[in-house]
Amino acid sequence: MYWSNEIQLSRVCPECGGPLEKEYHIYVLLVKERKDVIPFMAGNDGGRFCSKCPVVVLDNEVFARGAVAGGASEFRKFTVAGIVDIEAVPEDKKNIPLGEEDNPIPLVEFIQTKDGSKKAEPIRSKKIGRNEPCPCGSGKKYKKCCWEK
Repeated sequence: MYWSNEIQLSRVCPECGGPLEKEYHIYVLLVKERKDVIPFMAGNDGGRFCSKCPVVVLDNEVFARGAVAGGASEFRKFTVAGIVDIEAVPEDKKNIPLGEEDNPIPLVEFIQTKDGSKKAEPIRSKKIGRNEPCPCGSGKKYKKCCWEK
């Protein structure tokens, strides 16, 4: 994963030179507020994905606007934990809200390899408990917000 301000945002992959394609996805963002880290989900088309290798270039301006909308100020730090893989939700679980005990959020996290380059590998995230803060960023408990949606 690369940020557009770290490299020249173009239509060419910084790793393999393949074409980058703009796509809409749902992301999990983490906003640091004092000592707390608040997760929330946001959908946008701020990512360009390589069609030849597992690289994504995220538009830092699009994500900064989304983080502010989710409760971050321009002085708070945020990061993108990964992409929500909606297609990984089993057919028999599609009627259960994401994050429910029986339907954890299928997250493709951004991780670094040993050589320091950034690659995305699929990893299941832990489930969101009913009494944890809602990942949508509302500030409410999950059970009082998006749990039943």
